[in-house]
Amino acid sequence: MRLIALYGTLRDPGMRRGLGLAGRMRRLGRCRLEGILYDLGPYPALGEGKGVVHGELFEVTDPSAFGVMDAFEEYDPARPKLSAYVRAQVRLIAPDLECWVYRYNRPLRGVPRVLGGDWLKQRRAPLPMKQLKP
Repeated sequence: MRLIALYGTLRDPGMRRGLGLAGRMRRLGRCRLEGILYDLGPYPALGEGKGVVHGELFEVTDPSAFGVMDAFEEYDPARPKLSAYVRAQVRLIAPDLECWVYRYNRPLRGVPRVLGGDWLKQRRAPLPMKQLKP
């Protein structure tokens, strides 16, 4: 599968350029997926639940982009239980198709929700560069 829905910091073109993703993926347009979006401060977390999350759909034209995004999201396919996020296949609400998405893999109790399900719309400050672990 070469499609991925992005709902948080990776929606920002500057962030994608900074990670070297420019030219490795092509934006297809807006999308909506089921879930609840939580505000972790500098970045959001997608949790399961009955809600609508707004994002953008991309076609990954260079498979190496998945490795870059996996590292950024602290997802280790060999150790998913220890990963901050996991890459999972989901069916979007709109458009009606399947794609990848990063779901948060830790407890979200007590974490504030992103009202309206659109993290970039809620954010007013510039996006910080998330530190990658070596």
